[in-house]
Amino acid sequence: MKLTSRYGTPFFLLLVTLSVMTVVSVYLYTRYDVTANEVNEILVTESIKRKTQLFENFADQLLEDAGKDFIAKLEASPTLRGYYEKELSILLTDDIKFLYILYRSPGDNKLRYLLDTATDPEERGEFGQKFDPRTDIWEEAERTRSTRTRVQHDLDSLWISYVHPIIVDGRVAAYLAADFAHEEYSRIRELFAPLSDLYFYTAAFMTLILVTAYIQVILYYFSRRKSLIDPLTKIHNRQFLFEQLGSIDINDYQLLLVDLDHFKRVNDLYGHDVGDIVLQAVSGRIKSQIREEDIFVRYGGEEFLLLMHQKSILECKNVADRIQAAVAKMPIKAEGHIVTMTLSIGINPYPGYAKNVDEAIKIADEQLYEAKIKGRNRIEVFEEEHREQSITSKRIQEVSAALEEQRVRCMYQPIFERASLDIAGYEMLVRLVEPDGTVVPPDRFMGAIAHTQVYNDLTRHVLECAMETITRTPVNLHVNLALRDIFNTDIMALIVSLLVERPECARHITFEVLETEKITNFDILRKRIEILKGLGSSVAIDDFGSGYANFNFLVDLGIDALKIDSTLIHDIHHNDNTYNVVQMIRDFANRVGITTIAAQVECEEEMNAVRELEIDYAQGYFLGKPSFDLPEAPGSDA
Repeated sequence: MKLTSRYGTPFFLLLVTLSVMTVVSVYLYTRYDVTANEVNEILVTESIKRKTQLFENFADQLLEDAGKDFIAKLEASPTLRGYYEKELSILLTDDIKFLYILYRSPGDNKLRYLLDTATDPEERGEFGQKFDPRTDIWEEAERTRSTRTRVQHDLDSLWISYVHPIIVDGRVAAYLAADFAHEEYSRIRELFAPLSDLYFYTAAFMTLILVTAYIQVILYYFSRRKSLIDPLTKIHNRQFLFEQLGSIDINDYQLLLVDLDHFKRVNDLYGHDVGDIVLQAVSGRIKSQIREEDIFVRYGGEEFLLLMHQKSILECKNVADRIQAAVAKMPIKAEGHIVTMTLSIGINPYPGYAKNVDEAIKIADEQLYEAKIKGRNRIEVFEEEHREQSITSKRIQEVSAALEEQRVRCMYQPIFERASLDIAGYEMLVRLVEPDGTVVPPDRFMGAIAHTQVYNDLTRHVLECAMETITRTPVNLHVNLALRDIFNTDIMALIVSLLVERPECARHITFEVLETEKITNFDILRKRIEILKGLGSSVAIDDFGSGYANFNFLVDLGIDALKIDSTLIHDIHHNDNTYNVVQMIRDFANRVGITTIAAQVECEEEMNAVRELEIDYAQGYFLGKPSFDLPEAPGSDA
């Protein structure tokens, strides 16, 4: 999308006008600003002079009381930090907005909070939280080892920033900083109201034009910068899809869900680099068969979603045939390999009949699933006479039948101790087995049965399976729970009753909580986790680093272990930023006694990085794949 096509000639005329008006406006303002700045400098000097001695006295007293290693003492004692924050808050006055002390962490030389007097949780910097400086005043204070001040021209709420270096053995150990409120400065500026009015009335019309033009520029800039494009395939992503849904009539489209058959085999046989090339080639060939008005997005790992605009069912089917042929008839060359791919396609011709977009996609996904279980390389279309049938109800019935027929089974994926590579435990993975032997992963049915009795029955089945396994072979098992399960009174009652009935099994079970939703009631969550731990079980956070989970969450709730998100692990060996993030997580976990587990380790390079970072445990296809048969019993807790 080009700038000219979006905005046209009027926009560029506005930009020319903007340039002229900006020059005139800056000239007028500088005449007013020169006088105001001179007075402002006098005010800065007088205002800071009154406070400097108090701040320096506090810094000296802190060194005298806590000693040269005051940072280590404050780090070790929240009570001591609370005492000095209370003492520091005594220095607050109406004209001081923020008052805090920072230090540089030795590992990454980043500024971090040591003490903060702010009471608003949204503005308060917690101990160790990174501080992002907006000016170079901190480097200037360290370089000169003297107190520095800076007028904040660009911040509406602040006037003056003050930084006083705290010197220990000839080096800057910390900084006492204060940000003065803008209100006092505003009162002084009112004295120049006549001169300000002259500027205001002269520049009012120009300002209106400037604001309008700047808004247009900003909107354009951010629309181009927004991450609406999948970085691998260069087509739109899911975010783009859901933004577009608010501005289109879904009834004007037919919905196709396209999946690459046996794509996992490509990754397993040739590696992820070849898999990426295959995804790029397939997306390009699909795109070559559709029109500009169609909406084409990468919906998942190897899944693509296509909203086809204003075509009959027959035409839509013909396009799907052409897409299949374009991919199947042209082998893909990737790093010396020749790869031939086929596609399974599910079509929902009536997305407007669904209750919502998610339901419409589920219907297409069900057709895609039908295409797969019928042999793949097929196209399945949702028939009109069945459009009122609820895909959710059908899936609920299938899971219920599977439970009755004992076709819901658990697989076990080993978790290895990093140093010895001994098996320390297993993660239980629920699977539904179709009558023909097809194994169905949980993402195909868990969403449909959520908040139903079938979901509760499935939870009971998994827990009973875990306890029978432990009774038969005393191994350590990780059982997955959603955050909503802990808040669900019925689910919690079920878990507690089973643990009470089999107390000998509880200590062998770790509940892995996947935090997919923001916590709304922290107290209830804490009490229920205490219940699980009180019965002897452990609690871990799954996919840590991908959701809402944070360090306070871990410490305050007494979490035993955290499983580092697979997206971080997959990137750990070739991305320094990711490596540093994982190292930070590991260091924090070690300090507070939390066990770390690397999730989905899939290659030797990832495992080497896990060893180098001394993550406690590792799990993934590189080490051991899930199996319905439980291998030899492990020896220790994970």
